[in-house]
Amino acid sequence: MKKRYWFIVLITILTLIWVFFLLKEEAKEAHLNTNQSLLAPRKRPNKTPRKLTKNNILNQEKKFISPTECLINKIKLHECDKDCFIDRLKKKNLHAIAEFVSNDWNTKPKEGFNPTMLANLYRALKPAGLLVGEESIEKPDYKKAETLIKDLVQLDHLNAFPAYFHALILLRQNKKEEATRALKVAHARTNFTSYVVDFQKQLKLATLHDPLDYFLGIELYSIIPMPSLLGLEELIELDKEAILELGKRLTSPAEKYQGKHFDILWNPLEHQIGLSLLRKIAPDEAQKVFNYKEWMEMNPDESFFIETNTGCDLDLLKEELLRIKGILTEE
Repeated sequence: MKKRYWFIVLITILTLIWVFFLLKEEAKEAHLNTNQSLLAPRKRPNKTPRKLTKNNILNQEKKFISPTECLINKIKLHECDKDCFIDRLKKKNLHAIAEFVSNDWNTKPKEGFNPTMLANLYRALKPAGLLVGEESIEKPDYKKAETLIKDLVQLDHLNAFPAYFHALILLRQNKKEEATRALKVAHARTNFTSYVVDFQKQLKLATLHDPLDYFLGIELYSIIPMPSLLGLEELIELDKEAILELGKRLTSPAEKYQGKHFDILWNPLEHQIGLSLLRKIAPDEAQKVFNYKEWMEMNPDESFFIETNTGCDLDLLKEELLRIKGILTEE
């Protein structure tokens, strides 16, 4: 009788253990399915679904960098400060670019390099403290900034780009009625040409003939200040419709080129700020717009990438420069 009793107990214990492990496996599978659903791409109306490609998977498993990044790291140009860059630019006979950087953007247009509009914008935004990457200003001189930006708005009378900053500088002075009028001017102008993208194109065209010059251009671009586009969010309180249009204007270049030619024909930072504006004003509209990283995923062959452990390939770099030159000259 005792043997039979212990046999039943043993069978019961083994059955409970089996049930426990079975339930544990089911719970693990359910948790995995939940995580997969959370990680699945968002459904976007009126957009082609994102595709996982072989390159995407490889990039997740290994570290890849472009040939330009690889060679920049190799020659340690990133350790060069602003003055060091100016000296290097002069030695490479890139005097126009050196002058632009060293003289507070007071440079005269020269053949192949004419950053006049960007220089005017920089000079107008600096006293207002609206340059990202410059030292902060304790007491912004909005009056000086207003005069300079007004001149630029009149000089570039068809372009909406500087007019938005005119409205922002007026708003910072609590001149809401004037700021609203300036914003209406920006909204009414049909042309929207980013000085930052124009400068980006000119800098590349001026340096593509030589890999080292190109490196200098890339590194220089990374250390010069940028207009505070994020500050334009303050204008939402004046006219949501106008800022909704600004968001569309900032994101439309990426849409136009279907995410191709990023950092060549459109600026990722401007795109992301435009998307941020759309999310604040029209979330449903923003859902239709891919962000910068998503565009990159959909264009894995857009840039030449190499594995970090294979070293730097100068031939790949030359291919990349020829490709960029072709894009810029065709535009």
